[in-house]
Amino acid sequence: MFADIIQQKKPPRAAIPRIAFPPERFSNVLHVPELSLVVAGSMCGRVALITPTRLSDPHHSFQRGFRVEAILPKRTDEDRRLRPMCLLFGVAIGPIPSDKGSKTFYDHSLGERRYRIMLHYYDHRILSYEVYRNMMTSELLVI
Repeated sequence: MFADIIQQKKPPRAAIPRIAFPPERFSNVLHVPELSLVVAGSMCGRVALITPTRLSDPHHSFQRGFRVEAILPKRTDEDRRLRPMCLLFGVAIGPIPSDKGSKTFYDHSLGERRYRIMLHYYDHRILSYEVYRNMMTSELLVI
C-alpha cells in the first residue's frame, strides 16, 4: 500500500551511521484528531502526512483506508538541500497560537486552526512546517 513512499537513495557522502534495523520503518507516529491527520515519521528523514478515509459504499471488501496527503520535507526543500542527510530523531506537532495575548489557538480570520510540525534530525537541525485543513475543501495545506 505504501510501497516506496519514503524509499530513498543514500548520497555518497551521507552521514548515516550503520544501524541494525531498516531506517525506513515508521517509528514516530502522531495523531491529530482535529485535522483528521496521522503524522508518520521515518528514521530515514521523511515524514508522511496521512488522512484516514472511509468508503461511503458498504459493498466493498474493505471499509477503511488511508490517503497520503504530503511527504515532508517537501520536494522543493530537498532540491534546495535543506534536509540533512542523517537520521530523524523525532517529530513534534502542536497548535500555533493565533493572537499574542490570547490563549486560544483558533484563527477566526481563516476559519481553521494551524499546527506546526517540527522535524528534529540527528545533527540537531530542525525543519518546521505549518499545516492546516481548508474548511471549505477539506484539503490539507502545508506551508
